[in-house]
Amino acid sequence: MGLINEVRTKINGARRKGARRFPTAFKAGRDFFKPGPNQTIAKSLAIGNPADGYYALKATAESMGAIGHGDDEEVVEGIQLLAQTEGIFAETAGGVDHRRVEKLVKQGIIRRTK
Repeated sequence: MGLINEVRTKINGARRKGARRFPTAFKAGRDFFKPGPNQTIAKSLAIGNPADGYYALKATAESMGAIGHGDDEEVVEGIQLLAQTEGIFAETAGGVDHRRVEKLVKQGIIRRTK
C-alpha cells in the first residue's frame, strides 16, 4: 500500500526440542525440511509436516529472524510462569514461545530499543 517505507519486524520461531528438523533446516539456510513424527507434550507442535512450514522458514529468513527449540520441561515452566505472573493459562505451544523469547533476549538476538 506504500504506507510504510521499511518493515523492520523480525519473525522468530520456536519448536519443541524433539522437532529439530525445522530449526536445523533454518540454520542450514534451507527452505525445506524433512517431515517426520515429533514426540512432545506440545501437541500443536507435534505436527510432522506443518502446512505452512515453507512459508515460516521463508518469512523468518527474509526478516533476519531466528528459530530455536525448547524441551518439554521448558514448556511446562513457560506455562507456569505465564499463569503465575499474567493469569494466562497458555496452550502448551505458548510455553515454548515464552521460554524461547527469554532465550533470544539473553542471547542478544532480541534487543530492547528506545
